[in-house]
Amino acid sequence: MLEDIGPILRSWNPNSEEIDYRKITGEDGKDKIQIRMHGCTINDTQTSFEGIIQFELEGRPDGIKPYNYNFALDYYKEKLGEYIKEHSSDTGFTLDKESCKELSEEGSSVYDRYLFLYQIDDLPNVIKDTEQNMELFKFVGKYASRESDKMKLEQRWPYILRVNGVSKAKLYTNKGEYDLALLSVQETLGKLEDLDEVYSREFEVEKRTSEKILKNVEKIIIRTAPSKLTLLNTTLDAFVAMENYEAAAKVRDAIGQYIEILEKRYEISVIEEQIKEHFPKED
Repeated sequence: MLEDIGPILRSWNPNSEEIDYRKITGEDGKDKIQIRMHGCTINDTQTSFEGIIQFELEGRPDGIKPYNYNFALDYYKEKLGEYIKEHSSDTGFTLDKESCKELSEEGSSVYDRYLFLYQIDDLPNVIKDTEQNMELFKFVGKYASRESDKMKLEQRWPYILRVNGVSKAKLYTNKGEYDLALLSVQETLGKLEDLDEVYSREFEVEKRTSEKILKNVEKIIIRTAPSKLTLLNTTLDAFVAMENYEAAAKVRDAIGQYIEILEKRYEISVIEEQIKEHFPKED
């Protein structure tokens, strides 16, 4: 086993990106990200030491399989299923302090990963990780025995919704699917609006910030590539301004029908991405 990372550091070919990283395939055949560290902080002191941070792209970033599951969340979901089988209901099932701590730490590691992946525009993996953490938030929010454990994650909803929504919008825009990009932003704005109020400064600030960013993204999409949905909405506004309500009603119906088509395409697109993820094409 190689313990000295000196040869790896010396053979490292720096990339032209602001962040010096590379994607490798490990000895286990799995993709991993390595980040070159040019100096690091130890005890609040900046040093010139060199190093590498590595994390997995599949499962947990640290590669650990808790309880022989990909995620600790999967294990606790299995425990919930067993509880429901025994009691015919989830009533009475709770997560204690230690379980919530374990899940919170797992969520934090996934957060660190998607934060980095967002910076390098690995949008499919950002979407996957944010959806993983949203499942964790829902699970802890429903079953945590202590309100403080629920609150810790509840206040983070605006931020994770924003990252998920913006990533989807960017991904669809890159594919030229401007209507789907617009729909993903509008759906995310709706989810933000529907969030239960959390009396926390972090929640309030993040909600306002997320709404502002998403509305700016919405404007950029509309300005960059006017979509059919945008044109329909513009036509609707024009008919309403002219008080031609009969024509406006027809356009409103057309908008509703078009949104239904978009939602089906959106669902199909998500399913296709899941199929590609789980059943990759063989070379």
